[in-house]
Parts: sequence; C-alpha cells; structure tokens
Amino acid sequence: MTQLTSNAFWRPDDYPLSITAGVRIFSSAGSSGSVSGSDISNLALNSGVFYQVNQNLRLDASFSSLYQEVSGIQDDVHRQAGGLLYQTDLAELYGFMYQAYLDGNFVHKVDVDDDVYDWSFTLGHGLTRSWWPAERTSMTSLRLNVNQALGYVGAAGEKLASRALVRVDHSASLSFNQQAWGGNSLAQLTLSDSRSSSSQEEAGTTADRSFEQQLVNLQLSRDQDLGRRSSITGDITVQYVRVRDDQAAVVTENDTTTSTGRVMFQHYQMLGVPRLQFSSNYIVSNTSTEGAIDRADWENRLSYMIGKMDTSVSYRLTDTNSRNYDLLYFRLMRRF
Repeated sequence: MTQLTSNAFWRPDDYPLSITAGVRIFSSAGSSGSVSGSDISNLALNSGVFYQVNQNLRLDASFSSLYQEVSGIQDDVHRQAGGLLYQTDLAELYGFMYQAYLDGNFVHKVDVDDDVYDWSFTLGHGLTRSWWPAERTSMTSLRLNVNQALGYVGAAGEKLASRALVRVDHSASLSFNQQAWGGNSLAQLTLSDSRSSSSQEEAGTTADRSFEQQLVNLQLSRDQDLGRRSSITGDITVQYVRVRDDQAAVVTENDTTTSTGRVMFQHYQMLGVPRLQFSSNYIVSNTSTEGAIDRADWENRLSYMIGKMDTSVSYRLTDTNSRNYDLLYFRLMRRF
C-alpha cells in the first residue's frame, strides 16, 4: 500500500480571503489474502475559498475530484459547491434587537450514476430581548427569542427525479435565569411550528407531500450548594410533539409526550476523609407512545482516590416497565 498526502493553506492577516488545497494519492495492490482482494488506486484533489466581503456578507466555494479505479473499473466523483451568508446589523426595534439573514448554497455533483444539481435558500429574521431587575440585587434575567424562517430546497438530475420543497419555521423561547441563595435556577419554555410542502416529478407524474410538526418543551433545573463539600442538582423536562404527514392522500398523525427527571446529590469529603466522594443519582423517564419503555434508575456510588490509584463501588437499581434489575459494580484502576 502506498499513500501520499499534501495540504496547503493561505490565510493572510491583512486580507479577508483564505484558500485551502489538498491532494492525496493512494494505491493498494489486492491479494488473495486481503480483505477486498481488489487493486485500488485513486487520486483525490480538493480546494476551497472563503471570502469575507464585509462584516455582513461572506462567500465560499469548494471543489473536489476523486479519480478512482477499482480492479480496472473507473469510478470518478466530481463535486463543486458555492454558498453565501448575509446578515444585517443588529438594530433596535421597540426595545428588541432585530436581525435578518439570507443563507444560500449550490452543489453540483457528477459520478458514474448521475449528474445532480442541489440548491437551497433560507430567508429568516429574529427578535431578542432581555430584562433585568432595576436594582440588580441578584443575577436574575428574563430572555425572549422569536424567530421566523422561509426555506426552499430543490434538486434535479439526469436520472434523479426533480424535487422541490418549501418550508416555513416559527419558533419562540422564553427563559428565566437566577443566581441566588447559593445556587442557580433555570426555567425555559420553547415553542416551535414547522410546516413544509414538497413535490417530486418522475416519469411524467407528480407526487405531493405536506408535513407539519409542532413542539412544546418545558425545562426546569436547579443547582444548589448545601455547604462547602456537598451539593444537589435537579432538573425536569416535559416535551410534547405533534406530527402530521400527508402523502399520496394518506394522512398519518402522531402525538407524543415525554417527561424526564433527575435528582443528584454529591458529597466531596465523606466522613471528613479527603478524596472520599459519594454520589446518589436518580433518573426517571416516561413516554406516552404505545410500546415505549418507561425507565427509572437509582445509582449510589462511593469512590476514593489515592495517588494514582482509583477505587469505586456502586449499586444501581433499575425499573424498566415494572421489571427490576440490580447491579453491584466494583472498579480498581491504576494510572500510569
């Protein structure tokens, strides 16, 4: 087997242009005792250009080619791609910070099977605002984010069926953070709505499809110090997802609710012994989908480290759909 690889980079400090290039030569002679048993030789070339026009606009382009021969059969792949990203400056709008963006990509790929073009564009904007208490007596904040995006994806090829998809996304999140009383609190509510409509043309026929997904996610968490050597952490997450898929006049709808919770206690110096640590971790998860597995785990671990030697013993109780499991685990590890 023979392989040669070389890469080059050009990134001047005073110019907003960077260029990369690489080449790889590979050759392997097959034998009756090898895994593939095939003679393989290939030449891979790649290059990329990134140009920051200004603080709002950046452009990129890339090229790659693979000339490959496997047991006398030629299998070449060529790919060219280009993209742009434009972002407006942050602007204040009724106390909110507003920003819009445009993202676009174009890809052309040629191989032995087909000659395919892919392109996609996304136009979006968003609002953000944060509130703090007037007195600033504690590290407390409330943050709101609202976003909207319109996207288009298309593909066409000599053999590949032409495809087009239009997608509209809406999302909003409201989060509360507080650092007080020796701990940190977080509460966050996320809402999202995604809708898409696609069509595919093949052999003179058109197949249409529409897809919808709505999501509601609520997270609550708290980290609390119980003293210099112990702490407790807890979090709860509840999520609801609704999916509707309409394809060829066949409509499928699914509603799923999942909930997870965790409580973890840690003591970093049990019985006053340095490096003797104890942790107790309880995790529970439930899913409303029929046939899903509901699970609860409670693990207690005692660990001790001296020099380069680590020892630990843990005991875990697991309840999976009313079936119980016990696991006692001891570990001794020496670092070198």
